[in-house]
Amino acid sequence: MESDTEPSTPVSTLEATPETEYENRIANLEAAPTQSTTEYFSWQQLADISERLTGLGEQYGALTTVCTGDYVALGTERGSVVVTDYLGRVKMALGSAASAAYGAVSALAFSADHMVLVAGYAQGFVVVWDWAKGTTAAVSRPRQASDSPDAAGHPAGTAITCVGFIGASRHRYISGSGGGLVLYHHIVRRLLTTMSTQPLASDGGVLFEAAALARGTHACVTDDLGLVAILTDSSITIVKTRHGVEQQYRAGFQTAEGTRRRTVARRPYAGNVAWQSAQRIERPATTPAESDAMLPKLAYSWGAHIHILAVHLDYNVSGNGTALGSAAPRVQFERETEWTAIEDVVFCRWIDPTTLLYMTQSQRVFVFETQFAQETEISTAPPARIVGRAWVTLTTGTEAEPSYAAAMCVHRRRLFAHCGSALYVGRLLMWAERLELLATQGQLVDAIALATGFYQARTGQIVVGLPRVQRAGDAGQLRRQALVGGRLADLMRRALQSTLAADRTPRATDAEVRALATVCVQACLALSDMQILFTDV
Repeated sequence: MESDTEPSTPVSTLEATPETEYENRIANLEAAPTQSTTEYFSWQQLADISERLTGLGEQYGALTTVCTGDYVALGTERGSVVVTDYLGRVKMALGSAASAAYGAVSALAFSADHMVLVAGYAQGFVVVWDWAKGTTAAVSRPRQASDSPDAAGHPAGTAITCVGFIGASRHRYISGSGGGLVLYHHIVRRLLTTMSTQPLASDGGVLFEAAALARGTHACVTDDLGLVAILTDSSITIVKTRHGVEQQYRAGFQTAEGTRRRTVARRPYAGNVAWQSAQRIERPATTPAESDAMLPKLAYSWGAHIHILAVHLDYNVSGNGTALGSAAPRVQFERETEWTAIEDVVFCRWIDPTTLLYMTQSQRVFVFETQFAQETEISTAPPARIVGRAWVTLTTGTEAEPSYAAAMCVHRRRLFAHCGSALYVGRLLMWAERLELLATQGQLVDAIALATGFYQARTGQIVVGLPRVQRAGDAGQLRRQALVGGRLADLMRRALQSTLAADRTPRATDAEVRALATVCVQACLALSDMQILFTDV
């Protein structure tokens, strides 16, 4: 292990793109015709980047890893990291004669400000790139067989399967390799730049994934702990890295209790772990500026079993029933929710503080709302096959599901995926978009039925963009009804005018008229307004 400032060979450096370009570019994409849309989810190709992938592959090697933030980082089989904007313009190509020996890029992660990258390589190297300058901030070299037993580093020839920065830091990060070794790295900048490396886990098992807790929009005591979650085929472990490494939580392999669908008797050979950072939740209210905060959560999966751990802050840490004033609370982890998917889960990430997105081994995509233990299948298949990487199998010889963390990522509620020879972005459709999609497809009866469910908060499905209803008559229900009521009435008018028009060819069948009449009566009863059936039609 060593720290250095080895320069890369910049191939193309353009003026930095403003962060607002991300939102502008994505908004333009979403206004264009979609590539694949279901009732809940829309896939759209990142055309500008996808068109350049072939040329980038010829120049730097085939794409092996994708990471998105305010920019896009592409890792290649020849060890290069290419950073582009969402228009596909190359900002920097990172690599040098020395880094060519690092092997293929096997893991990538941006820092919180998106200006620094940590990259893991197939030969066991871990490099922190200051990509805007085209230089390395630190290089962790693999441990050779001839090195002393206490030498730091991953075993030579062992692929790095996961990397990540801790909190908002550019100087604290983790790396994990398939053999079960997870290292904590800390770049120390004083008179000379040095780097310390400590092992966090090395139980000899199969490492599925390790993840560091990022800083959220709400300040929390966990920000000062530097929490890291480590998932192997036998245990889930949470450790703190700040002010000394110390274990905070550990549990052995388990299946979900009270399984709703099926159980898995074998040991899992698919696993994922994902943090949701502390978030401040703004809730419109009749009283001014009502707000709330959600503490961090951890989701992890073993096989088909999904577990959610919630952070609990214990302020009564004196043991005698009295508060300790300004003393920091004790952080505890409590099981919040358990769920069993229809098959093994191969990828999971949070898209908001209460919604977990996950993909199963047949590449069906679901969202799981933790508040209601409610699952919705949003995509039966991606636009093209997503190619996972068999790093665990190659490293350990244990047959495991491929890792999709190098091909998929979630950023600002959107799912990015390397599908076939292109990059795609997917998002959940807003409630109004779902209604309009049904209406434009001529399914007005279904649109009215769905809008009535939205109005009454009785859909049993994930709904994006409408207030939550906690109890009848609350502020959430009133806001929801105000938003949906006008759209529901408009859909009924459109459907009645279209179905009963005198010049319609062919004329509506009796069955079509009865179906329309049924949903319209149900909608009017929900609205407490039967006059819609007799006016403006």
